[in-house]
Amino acid sequence: RTITSANIDRLRFTFGVQALVETTSKGDRNPSEVRLLVQIQRNGGWVTEKDITIKGKTTSQYLASVVVDNLPPRPFNIRMRRMTPDSTTDQLQNKTLWSSYTEIIDVKQCYPNTALVGVQVDSEQFGSQQVSRNYYLRGRILQVPSNY
Repeated sequence: RTITSANIDRLRFTFGVQALVETTSKGDRNPSEVRLLVQIQRNGGWVTEKDITIKGKTTSQYLASVVVDNLPPRPFNIRMRRMTPDSTTDQLQNKTLWSSYTEIIDVKQCYPNTALVGVQVDSEQFGSQQVSRNYYLRGRILQVPSNY
């Protein structure tokens, strides 16, 4: 795939397996794994951005996602490469798929005349106590129309 959009900041790759299971001659189903590379073409050569191994056991589709930052100047090419050899028997089911990619644009928005608070705390610091927060605000309470 070729990426030409000038405004994107990151890419999200969604990929997975149709099934991931290895069946023994006795009929037992064992976990399996498959290895994939997310690569971007930089200066004419392919560079590995993410090395992914999907491990486990599933008889249905499983999808995962990774995000790639630090993108090169546009246009550039992207690809996913399977490193695990293809299955040659029905006993090993590990067919991979590339579901989609998403172009992410980080938008820096300002909120004039607005107070915005974000807090992240570790619950282990407070034990079984409920965390309380207090803020001193100076402002106005406004009626918001119901059809807004």
